[in-house]
Amino acid sequence: MNADWQTLIATAVHLRNADDATDSVLIERLGPDVPYNRVLSTHQAWKNKYARCAQRDLIEVPYRIRRNPLPGGGYDIEAVRDLTSLIEGTMIEWPGEEPDDG
Repeated sequence: MNADWQTLIATAVHLRNADDATDSVLIERLGPDVPYNRVLSTHQAWKNKYARCAQRDLIEVPYRIRRNPLPGGGYDIEAVRDLTSLIEGTMIEWPGEEPDDG
């Protein structure tokens, strides 16, 4: 298994064990001298690697990979837990008024 896949698997473990569901994990830092098209390419490459890991059931906790601009220039490529299914499940179970039948 290559180092990038090991990084992505370790990221899932870290996010699973995090005290806060909104925790993030730094995957790669790109300096201000990196051209933006290279930033986009690197971001997409990490997303593609993640997708291949997830297809093989190597990712225990689903997460998203995003690029975060840094104040002094450059970008962080980081992972954040994907809370979509948790939020959708909560919204479905949210107590509310019964629909009016007429």
